[in-house]
Amino acid sequence: MSTQPDMSEPLWYRVKLEKKTMKKLQGRTNWQGLVWFGTYAGALGFFATFAVLDVLPVWARVVSFLAYSTVYCFSEAILHETHHRTAFRSSWLNETVHYIAGLLAFKEPIRDRWLHAGHHTYTNYPNIDPEIVLEPPPHFRFLAMDLLRLRFVPSWLWDSVRNMFGPDVLAKRFVPVSEHATIRRSATACVAVYVAVIAAAVIFQTWWPILFVFAARFVGSGLHAWITLPQHVGLATEVPDWRQNTRTILTNPINRFLAWNMTYHVEHHMNPTVPFHALPALYGKIEHDCPRPTHPHGQRGGKCFRLYGGKKKTRAISSCDPFPSPRRKP
Repeated sequence: MSTQPDMSEPLWYRVKLEKKTMKKLQGRTNWQGLVWFGTYAGALGFFATFAVLDVLPVWARVVSFLAYSTVYCFSEAILHETHHRTAFRSSWLNETVHYIAGLLAFKEPIRDRWLHAGHHTYTNYPNIDPEIVLEPPPHFRFLAMDLLRLRFVPSWLWDSVRNMFGPDVLAKRFVPVSEHATIRRSATACVAVYVAVIAAAVIFQTWWPILFVFAARFVGSGLHAWITLPQHVGLATEVPDWRQNTRTILTNPINRFLAWNMTYHVEHHMNPTVPFHALPALYGKIEHDCPRPTHPHGQRGGKCFRLYGGKKKTRAISSCDPFPSPRRKP
C-alpha cells in the first residue's frame, strides 16, 4: 500500500475583490522595501555597536545584545516576503536581500522558497504541508524550545548540509528536478559562509562572530516566535479555507514593522501577491468576511499556546476560535 500523500491541489476559498482594487493592492515599489530593510540593517548595526563598546557597563551591553538578537531573528520575516518576490519591484534587489535573509535565518533560500509555496498550496494539510510547526498531539515541553528555535535552527542548518550532497525528501517532493543542482550550489555557499564565520572567530580570537551570527539566532527568537507560532496552531486541518486554518494577529506597530506585516496572515494567504506594505489595506477590504483577529497576549492567544499542554490524547486538534458565519460587508 502506497504511503505517498494525495498531492492534488485543494480548491481554496477567497474573498472576492474587484480587479481594479486588486491591481492597486498588488503594486510593488523599491523604496518601501529599502526603508524597511534599511531600518532593519541600521538597527542591527546600532545595537551591535553598543554591545561591543567596552566603555559601557555590562548590563547595557547585555541589553544591547538582546535587542540586536531580537531584531536579528526577524530575518525570517524578510526571507518570507522575498520568497514571494513582493518586497521590491526590482528582481535583482529582491533576490539579493532574499539570500542575505536566508543566511541570517539559517535557511537555504531557494529550497525554502519552494517549500513555502507548498505551504501555501497545502496549508495545514497533515503529511503534506512542509511548514507545519506543531504536529499533533501537542506538548507544552516543546513551547520553550520552539520559542528559542532550539528545534528548528539546527534542523534548518542540517537541511543545508544535507542538500549539499543532493536533494532531501522535501526537496524531491516540492522542488523541480531542474532546480536541484542550483540548490546544491546554494546550500554549499550557505554552509561555507557559516564555516567562514567560525574561522574568523578562531583567527581573530574573538567570540563576537559566534555571538552575532549563531548565538543571537537563538537568544532573540522569542518575540518573532511568539508572534508567528499562533498563525496556524490549533486551527482546522484539511479544510480549503484560510479563514479556518490561519490567523491574523493583532499586535503593536513596532512588531508589525519588524514582522513586515505578516501578522495580517489570513490576508496574506488569500492574496500572496499583495506586498507587505499593502496588507493593512487588504485587511480593511476583506475583514467583513473573516474571523476576528487574535491578540497573542489575549485570552484567545493564550488558548493557542495552551494547546502545547499535551493533554489531548487524540491526534486531532480543535480550533482555538469558533469560526463565525461570514459577515456581509456593510
